[in-house]
Amino acid sequence: MNQFFVCAVAIVIIAIIMTMTGRGGGNFYIPILVAGGIAMYQAATTGRLILVAAALSALVVFHNHQTVDWKLVLVIDPPTDIMAFMGVPMSISSAKCI
Repeated sequence: MNQFFVCAVAIVIIAIIMTMTGRGGGNFYIPILVAGGIAMYQAATTGRLILVAAALSALVVFHNHQTVDWKLVLVIDPPTDIMAFMGVPMSISSAKCI
């Protein structure tokens, strides 16, 4: 239980710092989770979940300070989403070639 608490505190501190600086921080979350005894594949998916939670909390803060350019979001986000979904099959097929 103590190891879980230490990992949780470390992740929260890193998430705050990385969100404030505009970085992701996923490369820090996964080693902390693995050191905490979580399997690698679970640590990778949990790291992604932490990134999403940090991004959503930052979005709320920036929206409350009226610093989000929603017109730009509507221009940039749809192509990004489409390409992300197109990239998954491409990465899977390229991994099969190796």
